[in-house]
Amino acid sequence: MKTLKSLSAFILTMFIFAACNQQEGLNPTTSDDAALISAIQSATNKQEINVSALPTDSQDEVSGECSRDEKYVATARMASGLGYEVSMRQTRGSDVGDETSAYFDLEGRRLSEEGGRSGKPRGKKGRRKDCFDFVYPVTLTMPDASTVTVADSSGWSAVKDWYEANPDVNDRPSLNFPVDITFEDGTTKTITSEDEMREAKAYCGGTGDRKGKDRTPCFDLTYPVNITMPDGTNLTIESKEGWSAVKDWHRNNPDATERGALQFPITITYEGGATQTINSEEEMRAARETCGND
Repeated sequence: MKTLKSLSAFILTMFIFAACNQQEGLNPTTSDDAALISAIQSATNKQEINVSALPTDSQDEVSGECSRDEKYVATARMASGLGYEVSMRQTRGSDVGDETSAYFDLEGRRLSEEGGRSGKPRGKKGRRKDCFDFVYPVTLTMPDASTVTVADSSGWSAVKDWYEANPDVNDRPSLNFPVDITFEDGTTKTITSEDEMREAKAYCGGTGDRKGKDRTPCFDLTYPVNITMPDGTNLTIESKEGWSAVKDWHRNNPDATERGALQFPITITYEGGATQTINSEEEMRAARETCGND
């Protein structure tokens, strides 16, 4: 009888040990990050929480990313015994409505999708920001086929309001083409499709230009410059900030399909301080190509 009791105790001990080891495979202190992220994603017991309920380190990470990449927190959830899932949505620009997720262990350390325990998640440097702005107004078609018109740079909040009213929708809105964009050097371009928009964003990341070749801007316009708008109106741009006058014109003339034209000659100033007089669109294109070749 004593031997039987000892054997039973031994079996019970081994069962408990095995069960503990099985749970330990998902323990956030021992699991690699990719496995823990997968466990959080597939957890059926996730509960929605307030961002303030996240560990301090997680709150700091989320706050920094939202501020840096122009996002807001759509949802924050806790998977009991595993960690946290925070979904963030883009608030403006060409990627407006795009949703990304970040994952944290119970202690608040951000998990890396690349595995291991580096704590350096993929995309840590953040979203590649647009190097252009839209010429307003622009119209977006939302996932439910309704439309939202963004009248000016502060009007993107209407898109956020739509998603907050439709929290279960994950699809992005679509831009209604054509749209005009203004680059940081003051030039404008009409975008007629998603493919052309991708090319414009690739230019921002240094992987291409407005025609598909690698280059990076290496000069600024020397102000003032004059722009003749499609109706013959002449606008004098005194500084980089002055390009808002072009946006205002397009906002007041929403049916215009042509863009304004720079009045030559103009002067450009290269990064090293040298200047050059540009007499035509052809010479402007050649100057841009020089940037890429250098």
